[in-house]
Amino acid sequence: MKATERGVRVYERFIARQPILDEKLKLFGYELLFRARDDTRAGEDPQATAQLIVSSTMLFDWETLLDGASAFINFGAQEIVSGAALLLPKLQTIIEIPPTLTFDDDLIQGIKNLRLAGYRVALDGFSADGNLERVLRYVNFVKVDFQETQETEQTAIRTALSRFEAKPIAKKIESWKEFDRARRSGYVYYQGHFFLEPQVLKRKELAGSEEHCLELLRLVHQKPMDVPRIEEVLKQEPALMYKLLRFLNSPLLARPVEVKSVHSAIALLGDDEFRRWASLVAVLTPATEKPSELIRTGLTRAFFCEALARAKTRGAMPFEYFLVGLFSVMSALLDRPLGDITAEIAVNGNVRDALNGKPNELRYALDAALGFEQGKWGAFTEAMERLELDEEKAPECQDEANRIVKELQV
Repeated sequence: MKATERGVRVYERFIARQPILDEKLKLFGYELLFRARDDTRAGEDPQATAQLIVSSTMLFDWETLLDGASAFINFGAQEIVSGAALLLPKLQTIIEIPPTLTFDDDLIQGIKNLRLAGYRVALDGFSADGNLERVLRYVNFVKVDFQETQETEQTAIRTALSRFEAKPIAKKIESWKEFDRARRSGYVYYQGHFFLEPQVLKRKELAGSEEHCLELLRLVHQKPMDVPRIEEVLKQEPALMYKLLRFLNSPLLARPVEVKSVHSAIALLGDDEFRRWASLVAVLTPATEKPSELIRTGLTRAFFCEALARAKTRGAMPFEYFLVGLFSVMSALLDRPLGDITAEIAVNGNVRDALNGKPNELRYALDAALGFEQGKWGAFTEAMERLELDEEKAPECQDEANRIVKELQV
């Protein structure tokens, strides 16, 4: 718990965010899933979610959490009718409502009032119920669950929605094949974990910066590092050199001495700190054609895991935790099996084991990051228990990760 300035005890909140992308795979918004410290069922009860938002609005740093994107937030009938949503910033908030509500005159008027106040509204599901048509004229978005509907239904729903201005969102998209089908069917936005999966799982000839990036990863994880060879690789890839030095001179490092060479960087930062930032740049550079949310996800996991390591009182190696989080998206970034990638890089055996799913503390940290990221609170709780860390440390770790990623401007 936290104490406010007035001495009132306020329970810490947990916030997971699930990205919603447009057809160009750019971030459009996040669906926010809330959980109180003692509530593992968050997201199941829209009314409870709304009460959490209303009671703790001042606890959230919306700018860091959303970074300019829109927030999809579940609401129940009572909160819509009462106008509770009006406490949230209208330019960033999209009120999400389940289609199972009883859409009587009071509820319809509540939705109209939200629209008049400048809020957008999303219907989380579609049915042919005639009563639902009263709602569709006031709705900006309609979500369609691709795991609970057949392909013919998905196309039919899209056709039915063409009579309204509501834009369709395909949710629970779990593969690139489903994404392609949704896009061909006319869906405009996409929610799911498809972008975290490789598009092509086959070995391909590496070109340009990708080859140099993998070579840099191999070199920085050798002990001792071959600094002359590292400099040679960087000279062959000007963009990589520029990004590396830019990151090393970043205000995030809070170092008063400007870093002008690889030799001085290693001397000033130390081997592990240099490896951390070289790994970061090497992962980011070949990812220019990937969804920006994929990169943000990997970075957020990395800094979240690193923060967990610092929260432990003994035995944790922050750099290893950082690598596990960062490398967890490498397969999707390079479109190659993760086992092939890690086999070519001399990473610590504990790191490799964790990425391959073997239980150890690094794996538990990654599981905690995944559970928090996806709002799978049971899995998150179990992972934090295995780490012997209090769950209340996680929101602070997540906030720190979001802040750093935002400052990196990826």
